[in-house]
Amino acid sequence: MTAARDVLRERLRLGALAELRAGEFAVEVDPNELPAVADRAAGAGLRLATLFATDEGSGHFAVHH
Repeated sequence: MTAARDVLRERLRLGALAELRAGEFAVEVDPNELPAVADRAAGAGLRLATLFATDEGSGHFAVHH
């Protein structure tokens, strides 16, 4: 665990935080907790990104961000 990961995890009050690459982090947040976590992240000056897919039927998926 890196020092940056420790600081982010503590400051955003997250149970788990994955470091994908140096300086790139990912977290899965319960939908009910998302507004509070987003507020803490924005308050810390962080940029937020989301990526998800929807089933469009017939084996086709759409990716959204």
